[in-house]
Amino acid sequence: MKELNLKHGHPQVLVLAADWRLADVDYTNDIIWELSLTGGEPEVLAIQTTMGLRCGGLRLFPRFVRKDGTVSDPAKFHHSPVVQQIYPNYARIHFSPFSGLEVKAEFQVASSTVICGRFVLQNKSILKEHFRFEWAGILNSLTNGQGIAVVPFDNNFVLEGGSGDLRLVSCLSSPAKAGGGPYSSLGQEIELYPSAQISIHWALAAARTDQEAFQLSQAALQRRFDAETARIEIQNEVEELEISTGNPEWDAALVLSQRAARQLFFPAAGGMPDPSFILIRRPDQGYSITGDGSDYSSLWSGQTVLDTYFLSSLVLPGGVKWVKGVIRNFLSTQDEAGQIDWRPGLAGQRSRRLAQPMLASLALSTAEMSGETEWLKDIYPGLARFVRYWFGEEHDRDQDGFPEWDHALQTGLEGSPMYDRWHLESQGLELSVLESPALGAMLVKECRSLCQIGRLLGAEADIPWLEERAEQLAAKIQETWQSEQAMYHYRDHQTHAMSAGELILEFSGSGIFPVQQDFETSQRLMVVFESSEHLTRAVTIRIKGWLGEKEVVEDLNPQRFTWVNGRGRATGRSVFSKIESIEVNGALAGDQGWVRIPDYTLEDLSLLMPLWAGIPDQDQAKAMLELSIQSEWLEKYGLAVCGKIKQPDEGGHGVLMPWNHLVGEGLLHYGFRKEAAELVRRLMEGVIHNLRTHRDFYNQVDACSGQAMGEAGHLHGMAPVGLFLRTAGIHQISPERLIIQTGSPFSHAITVKYKGTGVTLNAKEAQITFPSGQSVRVDEPGLHKVDWE
Repeated sequence: MKELNLKHGHPQVLVLAADWRLADVDYTNDIIWELSLTGGEPEVLAIQTTMGLRCGGLRLFPRFVRKDGTVSDPAKFHHSPVVQQIYPNYARIHFSPFSGLEVKAEFQVASSTVICGRFVLQNKSILKEHFRFEWAGILNSLTNGQGIAVVPFDNNFVLEGGSGDLRLVSCLSSPAKAGGGPYSSLGQEIELYPSAQISIHWALAAARTDQEAFQLSQAALQRRFDAETARIEIQNEVEELEISTGNPEWDAALVLSQRAARQLFFPAAGGMPDPSFILIRRPDQGYSITGDGSDYSSLWSGQTVLDTYFLSSLVLPGGVKWVKGVIRNFLSTQDEAGQIDWRPGLAGQRSRRLAQPMLASLALSTAEMSGETEWLKDIYPGLARFVRYWFGEEHDRDQDGFPEWDHALQTGLEGSPMYDRWHLESQGLELSVLESPALGAMLVKECRSLCQIGRLLGAEADIPWLEERAEQLAAKIQETWQSEQAMYHYRDHQTHAMSAGELILEFSGSGIFPVQQDFETSQRLMVVFESSEHLTRAVTIRIKGWLGEKEVVEDLNPQRFTWVNGRGRATGRSVFSKIESIEVNGALAGDQGWVRIPDYTLEDLSLLMPLWAGIPDQDQAKAMLELSIQSEWLEKYGLAVCGKIKQPDEGGHGVLMPWNHLVGEGLLHYGFRKEAAELVRRLMEGVIHNLRTHRDFYNQVDACSGQAMGEAGHLHGMAPVGLFLRTAGIHQISPERLIIQTGSPFSHAITVKYKGTGVTLNAKEAQITFPSGQSVRVDEPGLHKVDWE
């Protein structure tokens, strides 16, 4: 693989962790490391961790001591550190602490509790160099611990410390003495003649006892370092796409995203048959106090189908077996009725909510990218049962063929102003009363994907039912089309209302409030209640009215309210054609409330999903692009959750990469390739901005400023590798064939290499190089399939 050569200020992600493909990985006791090229206290080049918050910080770093002084601050190095290579569990850095001495520092995470490395020191001057190399450590221990100290152990000196119930031992490969200076260190006197070099190996292990930690550390020192490094490089090379764009920062972001995505995987556990993944893997994580992972946050306790769909775009085609495995994991949670769990986790976590209906779409895109279809036979029956379950009475409550979500978390877009309850400016409507174009689009695409899979497999019994459901549901989604805004809208699942809402009553305190209001069409009501002391209230609302000739009385009791910061919201389940009175009980003087018809015109990014599913006709798609996406949604760094930012203090600024990825796929579906390339460019600039400034991916970036938002290291902040490839013209790349589309919309030629196959795409042609060394040029427009079996 080509070297990265990333200096300070270049896009970087410097996290290292045990790689399950190559080592033992422990989901409940996983020590994750981070390389710091500069800064900290003291300012050093360090490998560091908090061991999952089991210590305040552990830092290991080199020092170089000569007669004329000590060098450890990278800012004072003769040549600053350059990251030459970084894989999920390995990094190589080059620097020169002083003139004449070149250092190659390598780091390998050997397992969840062991890290090792080596320093290769070479004298590049014409004079003999004499200095002392010191391997120093600092540990800010917590309860029942002690800082790092140099102690004798088994006829040698080691660094030893502990925090909580963990003991730490670090050794050098050759005899060492206690170093000097203010920090505990192991020192070795080095004498290097011109052009000579020496290697110093080190290891650190964590265990329950000093003896166990020492033995693990010694075993790591006996590893064949070069062989292990070669193994790491080969493993990554066979699974990774090498991408050259003409922009070094794009190249770095694309390769770092692929490697960071692979770092998220753990071996099979929690009742799942195949490896699964988490959403973030950073030094403050990886330790389960309960010992079984049941106490982990949502970032470590499972993944959704939407997460998996986006992750697949980062690891395909090399990770096709992983994606197939995650699909099987979802299917392993399926019950007899057909329900698949929304978010299965590695500790056996189950949400008992229904998964997003995107599994067939994911399976089909995986098969198309990899060229493998045989495995679809095993999963097709379960996927078909899953889709049928979505159309059952439990999820299509009025059985009109347009199912509803059950919970905001299911959507993958819980920050929508339509139903979010955590922000004061959001409406907070109960999601289950809505028909969502996004859910409808997922189901339409799911039905059509299953039809394609069925035809591939010769299993066509379900196809008539699937086609009928897809056609009927697509027609219902079209009913929500608003031509003036060139957007699809939410609507009430019972009344099909899509109005802008209306205030029915504003009240203060308790009482009976006459209303006497008639509606042209039946309406649902919702209540927003605000206590004067920002506390919850046991408030009850009784609404009396009529639905046609039938009297309707609805009680909103305290259990129906959801409270956040003194504001309670409740959504009515009855509908009215006339309201006579509203009775409020349990409110105190100074409390305020509002009874409203919900506003169904509120928009979020998910309303663009019909484009992804191919539901609008070409004219509608063009209108969505020009009047909606380009005019109202597209910002400097991508598509924001809630559209164009009109006021700096408004919410909904964040760019959610998985949703942007889906919209980009929709643009490509309709032939808007240049526009998809522009979206990719903006998304890439947001990713690169944070890799430069924060050396990490972030859950979201601000659509206007690019400022980091949410959690660092999050899957959702990684570069849109798959969307970039499809936009450039790579539809399938495998050891057997290549499917490409000529006419790349990017300004520079794009080169992609995989398992000996290389393809270079520009605006006019594609140049393909086969594993045999032969090459062919393709310059005719359109899709082209090239086989070389």
